[in-house]
Amino acid sequence: MKKIKSGIVALLAAGLLCMAIPAMATAPNAPENDGVIVAGGAEALFTVVSVNTDANAHSIVLADKDGKQETLKLGPEVKNFSQIQAGDNVVVAETVQVALFYDKVGQVPGMGRSEMVFTKPQGSKPGLLVVQQRFITLQITAIDAANKTITVTLPDNTVKTVTTPNVDFSKVKIGNDVIALFANEKTIMVVAPK
Repeated sequence: MKKIKSGIVALLAAGLLCMAIPAMATAPNAPENDGVIVAGGAEALFTVVSVNTDANAHSIVLADKDGKQETLKLGPEVKNFSQIQAGDNVVVAETVQVALFYDKVGQVPGMGRSEMVFTKPQGSKPGLLVVQQRFITLQITAIDAANKTITVTLPDNTVKTVTTPNVDFSKVKIGNDVIALFANEKTIMVVAPK
């Protein structure tokens, strides 16, 4: 039960299920990067067991693949609540990528963040796509041109060595700056069973 809660309650119960996303919505493509430190993702599928439509207690009961159930109370901000039906599937997914950019035109050192939310109009099955990006400038601390890698130190003093096949190593020097982009996509979609 904790697994269900940790996977979706933070998003669903917070009211992020209030709108739906287009079936094929994707985050804007990042420019070609010079190296990827981390790329990964996870997806979980839940089934709506029952829906309580009482005006004071909007809630749904979800079951994971093992049949474990959890009741989630959803607030009035879930505008498409009436579209949820027993038997619907709830797909929760998250992807993370960390990419490095070196010597790009218009590169601005420093730090920054952005968040974009993609939704569908009222009347669709509920869902949401949240794309969060943040960037920080890091310094190159080591270079291995033969293996096409550079090493950077993150703000928490973690040292990362990154394969950078697109970098022209004749222009890279220890002490040069790179921009690290951290991109995170979270989706929740309620879909009718197939």
